[in-house]
Amino acid sequence: MSHIVKLKLQLSDPKCLTLACKALKLEHRQGPHSIKLFTNDADVDFSVKLPDWRYPVGINTRTGEVSLDNYNGNWGDMKELHRLSQEYALQVAEQEPSVQDLLFRGWSATRVQQAGGVVQLVLEGN
Repeated sequence: MSHIVKLKLQLSDPKCLTLACKALKLEHRQGPHSIKLFTNDADVDFSVKLPDWRYPVGINTRTGEVSLDNYNGNWGDMKELHRLSQEYALQVAEQEPSVQDLLFRGWSATRVQQAGGVVQLVLEGN
């Protein structure tokens, strides 16, 4: 039985992935390359080393496919991937042209932590 997991996430914007990795202070690599997983290599164009994970997480930004090997949590806690996904989603929202336009006009964007771990992006104008 294989313990390689492939998830279909919409992690498709390399710029926002880079911003998310920088915000979380995660080591990452962009550009076509291979990563080593337990039983095979995966060809990706973005990879990130999550805290306390044995193997990096590979992302194909053209398809959004994520390749990882955490051996049912023994080699990496999925909450770290969820943290990356959440930060990525916030970066995507903050980079939206309509949000950027409001920020350019003097509005502010604030992240508000909600119960259950949800983060809300609140925009306020003057």
